[in-house]
Amino acid sequence: MCKLTLPPPSVLSLGLVTVLGLGSAVAQAAASETHTVDFTGRIYQSGCQIDNDNSDKTVNLGVASVAFLQNEDNKTVEKDFKLKITSCKLLSNADAEYEAGAIPLELVQLTFEDKKSDATGSKDPNALTAVKADAEGESAQVGIHIKLNQKELTFNSGSSKAKLSEYSITPGESAEVGTTVPFTAWFQGIKDAEPVAGNFKGQMTVGFEYL
Repeated sequence: MCKLTLPPPSVLSLGLVTVLGLGSAVAQAAASETHTVDFTGRIYQSGCQIDNDNSDKTVNLGVASVAFLQNEDNKTVEKDFKLKITSCKLLSNADAEYEAGAIPLELVQLTFEDKKSDATGSKDPNALTAVKADAEGESAQVGIHIKLNQKELTFNSGSSKAKLSEYSITPGESAEVGTTVPFTAWFQGIKDAEPVAGNFKGQMTVGFEYL
């Protein structure tokens, strides 16, 4: 009679572990053999523009004394001004019913550049630079502060950005009507800086980015 000889228990266990390990590897490989990525996008009819005829080009910020401005917390009266966006139809949010050629507010970002940021002298890195009218390369040592719809812009040493959906902007009913963007501005002193008496001016350019 033939006698069946079984391998030691440790060998059987090793074989079982090996089989189970292979089964797990096969299962993992099968789960990641293919993957599909979908892409979506939107094509707008035309890019946004600033309506130069219906936007404020010069904002008179008024007057203040050197003594008043030496206290950095003192600020002048806020003055209102506006920009009008035209040539594009804006939607209040991305979930609005699709409209061919329109752009959701959350995909439009205004960009602001301080054109006098390279002036010499004391400057507030978070404000627009004011320069002496008779020496455009020299700071008047006060800062021009700007709010977009009651939310202050922070200039990061010369530039700032504002996504329209974060500033409670109400879109106009059509590209032709346009969308009005309200601003306020004022000026105030800079810590440890001596304001320079005389006329001053500042300048910024406004552009668009699409996200």
